[in-house]
Amino acid sequence: MPRGEEKSSSNGGEEKGLLQRAIKYCWSNNFLDVFRAYFRKHAHHFERIAEEKTEEHDLVFQELFQEYLGIFEGTLEDFIEREGATQEQFYAAIRDAQSSTDPSIQLFIRCLLASADYDSFFNVMVKESRRQLDAQGADEWGEGKAAEGGDGGDDDVEGAAGGEESKRGGGGGSLRK
Repeated sequence: MPRGEEKSSSNGGEEKGLLQRAIKYCWSNNFLDVFRAYFRKHAHHFERIAEEKTEEHDLVFQELFQEYLGIFEGTLEDFIEREGATQEQFYAAIRDAQSSTDPSIQLFIRCLLASADYDSFFNVMVKESRRQLDAQGADEWGEGKAAEGGDGGDDDVEGAAGGEESKRGGGGGSLRK
């Protein structure tokens, strides 16, 4: 085998390793918690949409999306740099993996692409706003139940926004596994 082909094969292995490490990192709480906190912090801007009082997108939504995108890209770039790789190597690994039949790789690529999509961001923010409004309503309902003799605990409140799977799973296809 010619020497250039060996190097190419070796790079493919390095890129695949980089991609596997990126997948592991992007599904980690260290990565996801950055965005969960961002979504929680800014969800109040989407309350009127969540309450179905309007369908109009405020300019602030686009500003928040640009801010989020900067955080997302910066966080991913920091990871790539810590791995001793370049953005070009990372995106080459993504490009090469697009034909993979591995479902975890396909999911990662779809989520990565969706994370840079305004509509996906918007859906995640509206969902988080609804979750907060539901939790707020449940708290108020629980306080009323406590005044009536109920404890306002979990038995009184049905349908709290899911466990770990819903935190990672839903949300318009962003990088929230």
